[in-house]
Amino acid sequence: MATRRGGYVWLQTPEGRQRWRLAFRKMKNYGEVDWDKRTIWLRPGQSNEELADTIVHEACHVASGYGSEPKIEGLLKAVAADAIVMLDKVGLLRKESE
Repeated sequence: MATRRGGYVWLQTPEGRQRWRLAFRKMKNYGEVDWDKRTIWLRPGQSNEELADTIVHEACHVASGYGSEPKIEGLLKAVAADAIVMLDKVGLLRKESE
């Protein structure tokens, strides 16, 4: 697996476009949003598909402004899964071995 690195991105939020940081750290969850630091934390060691799913999921949290309420979590998991299917369908996701 290639070494992954974070960085800064501009994301849409309820308050407009804001600069957010993508960073990796060891944790139990696949990803987390730190609203105060404008950081999306990602768990290292995820497959390409898992990481893409996590990034889409966490970006949906940022765009919506919603936290981790069960109803919201379920909706965002479904949206992220649908986005991954579409990315895979058009060939943007590749297996690590390819």
